[in-house]
Amino acid sequence: MGFKGIKIKCRLEEPMFERLKAIRDAAGVDFKVTVDPNERFYTAEQAIELSHRLETLGNVEVLEDPSPKPIWRLHSHPPGDQPACGHAPE
Repeated sequence: MGFKGIKIKCRLEEPMFERLKAIRDAAGVDFKVTVDPNERFYTAEQAIELSHRLETLGNVEVLEDPSPKPIWRLHSHPPGDQPACGHAPE
């Protein structure tokens, strides 16, 4: 059996390409990695640039929450109108 993947945290200034290449070289391309910067990237452009580099490695499954979400998206529904548990309001 064994592990089939891992989730790692990162910051923009860290050597992510080299780190993920080392994981791929050690565990193989089928060992998938989720990269989670926890919104530590400052712009979408930085996230897109890194994602294009990481895509060439073949072992990155997900680049999760690379940049901050705009606050308006968190408050797009009026209070009390937010669906609970994925159910639409009646």
